[in-house]
Amino acid sequence: MKYLICLGLFFIFSSSTAQDEQKADSVICYADGHSHDTQVLFRRDPGLRASASPTVFETNFTDFPDDAKKAFQEALSIWSGLIVSRVPIRIKASWVALTGNTLASSGATRVFKNFNGAVYKEVWYPVALAEAMSGTELNNSDFDINISLNKNILWFYDLTGRREAPKYDLMTVVLHEIGHGLGLTSSLKLTENLQQGQWGQSGTAYIYDMFVQNPAGSKLIDTGVFGNPSTSLRTAMTANNVLYGLTLAKYKNNLPKIYSPATFREGGSISHLDESAYPPGTEHSLMSPNIGAAEVIHDPGSITLAILNLIGWPVSYSDGFIITANEPVSESARILLYPNPVSSQLQIYMPTAYLNESTLFNISDQAGKKVKEFVINTVENPTSATDVSNLASGTYFLRINTGNQTQTVRFIKL
Repeated sequence: MKYLICLGLFFIFSSSTAQDEQKADSVICYADGHSHDTQVLFRRDPGLRASASPTVFETNFTDFPDDAKKAFQEALSIWSGLIVSRVPIRIKASWVALTGNTLASSGATRVFKNFNGAVYKEVWYPVALAEAMSGTELNNSDFDINISLNKNILWFYDLTGRREAPKYDLMTVVLHEIGHGLGLTSSLKLTENLQQGQWGQSGTAYIYDMFVQNPAGSKLIDTGVFGNPSTSLRTAMTANNVLYGLTLAKYKNNLPKIYSPATFREGGSISHLDESAYPPGTEHSLMSPNIGAAEVIHDPGSITLAILNLIGWPVSYSDGFIITANEPVSESARILLYPNPVSSQLQIYMPTAYLNESTLFNISDQAGKKVKEFVINTVENPTSATDVSNLASGTYFLRINTGNQTQTVRFIKL
């Protein structure tokens, strides 16, 4: 099996609330050989919305053989019918000799924060996602994703799903690399001495990181639970029990499991779905860390699509997914509460659509009795906190009202 270890994609953050951008590092994927004979072909779910216009991918090929171009374009055709962007996604694809057993390197070319249409302030988004959310060009029509494929790998270019060991299915690897370029990448990593876990830079998270949690529901970026950096965060990152906090009803009691082995793999851990939970030949195996020879995975799977939708991608799919910025508040515009359950200080993370100079918050118990009310200027304080230490243990509801936007979020007081 070829083992994909994705390195990098760490960015420099600033504290300004004005639109900002930075150059992004590459993701490097290595290979370690075993072979499989499995096949997951693309299946158009009956819930897919034919009304959404396919996303346009514009690809600049450098030194690609014709068969490789065809396989690459076939992978793009699958993604183009699943995600929605009014702005073309531009990819630079290079056919090059990479070191040793490297399969490919890929990643977003730049990241943006605080752009018009960003759901959360002070969070980095890969450029293709930022452009999809804003509906405008943000990087002067430059490339959005870089993908370099190792021309020395024994590739298989078939488009129908046939397998031929010991060759590696090019379509599968391209689909996987595009997934990282669209935003399926975490900033969680180890400190230089490998003794502590940390995330982001200058205290700022990637949008993907906002929903990574442990089984108790604590977000790994919640500094009220895990220091940044800290040994407790390192323990959580290597517990082989990290989950992704999807809130769609179908995942309520079965959250997706994230790859978090006891030995942390830089860039591989946290940025993939768990291999043991989604082994070769199963629906959700494309974004697992392991892709072997003669392993065909031509369908991203519904979990991958749900994660993309949660971080902000309009997805041409039903069951609660959104396809345009004009649809009602959904998974990608939730108000986030940290920690939840909470013992004293409840952190409130507001989406951009809810920011208002006079935001009214009220907390009520399960019987509907109001127990606390306060007003915050969330334009100036998109992240705030309130003391709930005097509340009795139980379930409460935080209601947010900006005058023209309301949302209610449940939390548990310990």
